Amino acid sequence: MSDNLKAAAFAAGLSPEEQQKIDSFNKALTVHRQLSNLPADVAKQQYDQLPVNQQADLVKNFGNEDPVVKPKRGFFGTAWHYTGGALGNALGYAGSHIIAGLGNASDLSTRLYRTAAIAIDQGVPLAGAGNAWDIANDKG
Repeated sequence: MSDNLKAAAFAAGLSPEEQQKIDSFNKALTVHRQLSNLPADVAKQQYDQLPVNQQADLVKNFGNEDPVVKPKRGFFGTAWHYTGGALGNALGYAGSHIIAGLGNASDLSTRLYRTAAIAIDQGVPLAGAGNAWDIANDKG
C-alpha cells in the first residue's frame, strides 16, 4: 500500500478489516494501472493468468467496458447518464414553475390595468358590491 494511503487509513482509525479492504483495493488499482498501460493483447493474456477471484475483483472495481466501444459522452451527457436525468428533470420542473409564475404576474398586471380602466371609463368603484376588480376578473 502506498505510504499516503497507509497514513490516511491510520489517521482515520480504521479497523483491521477496513484497512485490509483499503489494502486490497490499492493492490487491485495497481494491477489495473499495470494492465491499462499494456497493449490490449498483452493485457488480455496477463489478465487471463490472474486468479479468478482477482479477475472478479478487477471487474467489480473497474468494470469491463471496452474504451473503444463504450459510448462517448460529453460533460453534460455524462452528467445526464449518472444522474439519470434527475438534474435535467429538476431544472425542467423549476423552469415550468418559473414560467407559470411569470404568467401569473402578467395576468395580475393585466387585471390591475383592466380594473383601473373600468373604474375610470365606467365610473365603477374600486371596492364594494359590483366593484371594478370583480368586473375585470369576469371579463378576463
